[in-house]
Amino acid sequence: MKRIHLLKEPNLLVKYDAFPDVGGRMSFALAMLDMNNTGFVMNAIEIKGLNKQFKDFGLKDLNLTVPSGCVVGLVGENGAGKSTTIKLILNMLFKDSGSITVLGKDNAKELDDVKEDIGVVFDECCFPPELNAKRLQKIMKAAYRQWDDAAYEGYLKQFDLP
Repeated sequence: MKRIHLLKEPNLLVKYDAFPDVGGRMSFALAMLDMNNTGFVMNAIEIKGLNKQFKDFGLKDLNLTVPSGCVVGLVGENGAGKSTTIKLILNMLFKDSGSITVLGKDNAKELDDVKEDIGVVFDECCFPPELNAKRLQKIMKAAYRQWDDAAYEGYLKQFDLP
């Protein structure tokens, strides 16, 4: 994430948590909470005691809670563990210890259910440039049980995508 705009609205609460990696570099998690929502809020993400060690880098005892309905950005210098944290949440990397839940589900044990309920936008596209929107639709439809062809085609039309 290159920019973060913090809104100064009376019904928004901005919360941040700071956490150092093993090398002492700091990362920050920012959350914006809608204070008009007075009902029970399940946490979108809960990370408790997360550890992941690489040869020259590691996350140590990371704790992070993101309530549902928040907009969150991980901010930190290069190598501070932002991408590693996201990959651990998505189970693209395996944690050494700790727990991660997404929408109340264990990210490893209930991986298929977790991936049905979330969306992720990476800073770089991981699809080959030869794939057009129609071909991509076939791939995505196979990956998601609740894929909606009509909604997808509506977005293609709405945004005038080929």
